[in-house]
Amino acid sequence: MNPTALYVHIPFCRQRCFYCDFAIAGDSAPVKERYVVALKQELAVWAQRGKSPLQTVFFGGGTPSLLSPAQLEDILAAIAEGFGIAAGAEVSLEANPGTLTAATARAWRGMGFNRVSLGVQAFQDELLAVCGRGTRWRRFTARWPRSKTPAWPTLIWIC
Repeated sequence: MNPTALYVHIPFCRQRCFYCDFAIAGDSAPVKERYVVALKQELAVWAQRGKSPLQTVFFGGGTPSLLSPAQLEDILAAIAEGFGIAAGAEVSLEANPGTLTAATARAWRGMGFNRVSLGVQAFQDELLAVCGRGTRWRRFTARWPRSKTPAWPTLIWIC
């Protein structure tokens, strides 16, 4: 059997980065909730086509880390129920560094995410401003929860 993978597009962003060509929506709580409901319905439809445990589950965007831990867990549960997630599967989440806290990192890890891609884009505040990124590196490093963040098998800094 061929390995199977699922990409889950989470289109929410606080602002559009100038280099981004992806379909995005604003950061509206009611819209996010409706999206999660619709996404779970679509996952159920696709799951009827055949059940094969997923080797990779990738949440991209947009900014998937703008969803609450409860919303992410709800989506992951629908994926696990509908498709199955293979033992040892890579379960990945794209995140904006400005959305990462010790509490969210623990929640993500606890629900099964084992890879986080942090879209840093640059390590200098001046370049981040030019890129249109809302987070400044100094602000992020000042609140980076080093001692309280669980160990990650894979933590990627994307520049």
